[in-house]
Amino acid sequence: MFISFGLLILVIGKTGEPISPAISFRVFPDFGTSKIESKTMISVLKFIFRISGYGFLAVAIIAGISDASSSIAQSQVHLAPLGQVLYEFFPDTFPILQPAIERHIHPLLWDPVVLTILIWPVWAFFAPLGLLLLWLGARRRRHQVQFA
Repeated sequence: MFISFGLLILVIGKTGEPISPAISFRVFPDFGTSKIESKTMISVLKFIFRISGYGFLAVAIIAGISDASSSIAQSQVHLAPLGQVLYEFFPDTFPILQPAIERHIHPLLWDPVVLTILIWPVWAFFAPLGLLLLWLGARRRRHQVQFA
């Protein structure tokens, strides 16, 4: 826990000795968290990964159904690219994406990487991402050894 400078002087006093021996605190954060706290943090992070993975898989399934229904309606294969869908959802902020990436991150990230991903169908982007997050958030199975 961080303690502000004013509170630190109030508790320690001007001489540097604690005002009361019953007051015990840490001035700097404890970077060595206990095993219980780290297991709790990891389990919460895995839970967030699982929820996000299920959400991304749901988006991928909905996009796949949408692509299939539009392909049936048009009597030809139609796969909506990710860039088109993002532009439809965010028409004001999507055009700013290219200059922001080129100016603030790196110009080579836009042309070979982001443009390639924006050409992919929506389900082809979200399905592997969802599966990756589900794999990262999977619960560890404990194997019990049974002796015959």
